[in-house]
Amino acid sequence: MLLGEPAFNSRVNDIEAAIGAKNIILNQLKKRLALAKEMEDEDDAAAEQEEVETKMKEANKAISAFEKLLADVRRDWGNEDNRIIGHVVLSPPISVNFGKDGYTDDWAVVEILPTMISKNNFVGNAIDLGSIDIDELTSWMYPYPANPNSFAYPGDRLLRCFGMVSDQEMLKPPAGTKDQDNDPVIILKNGNTSKLTVGGLNTIRSFVRYYFDGKPGEMSKEIAVLPRNSKSGPFSAPGDSGSVVVDSVGRICGILTGGDGATDVSDCTFLTSINFLAMRLKMFGFNPNFFPLPTDL
Repeated sequence: MLLGEPAFNSRVNDIEAAIGAKNIILNQLKKRLALAKEMEDEDDAAAEQEEVETKMKEANKAISAFEKLLADVRRDWGNEDNRIIGHVVLSPPISVNFGKDGYTDDWAVVEILPTMISKNNFVGNAIDLGSIDIDELTSWMYPYPANPNSFAYPGDRLLRCFGMVSDQEMLKPPAGTKDQDNDPVIILKNGNTSKLTVGGLNTIRSFVRYYFDGKPGEMSKEIAVLPRNSKSGPFSAPGDSGSVVVDSVGRICGILTGGDGATDVSDCTFLTSINFLAMRLKMFGFNPNFFPLPTDL
């Protein structure tokens, strides 16, 4: 299912909040317009009125778009049956310290219903960056201005996934690249709960984790992600499991499996390497294509 009931309601609330925010702006602009009409200097008044009216048109246009989106979402996706996009075809039992790599084995294969995907608007696997302003996100991605990494904000705000980061490179960026002096490797994800966040890979790979209630902790290898700095908050929160995590150019590092920390939110996030997952899929006879195109549908 694409979005359970709580997640669906959360998205609806987001749209309603956006409409409310635009209405607040619109009301302020109306007051500003009234003041502009009382200005003594005619040229200043005309300039101010033109600027305010332009912003009012933009706000009204945005409100109309959000209201249409809200109506469409409620009509087309309000029924849970309409949000069923596929079914699970393989889900091996969760295990820890699997094989020679020692990673946590926690994944599933879902077959998407062909009727739920259209070739006309399919863009492949991508992360939507639009929830954070461009300048703010760019500053997050460039923690060391003297050593900018390879991140470049895409024109359509969709950071497309296009490759996989090797386990070795996740430990240390290769020499001769823009990222060679950046430690840790800067990564990002857009999760169901905590939305778009930026963090850094840690070189630690083995942990004692408490995976199962009533059982002692077990050692298993996972990739650790730390917050981007001490004030940014956690990289993930409960409900983000399954999110894809990519580097600054869109190459996949792994899949988020959980977190740990001293509070209800996680100050350390764990990933399973995409390279391990690709190997496991091949063991079951799958030939994974992580970067499908419209022609593959």
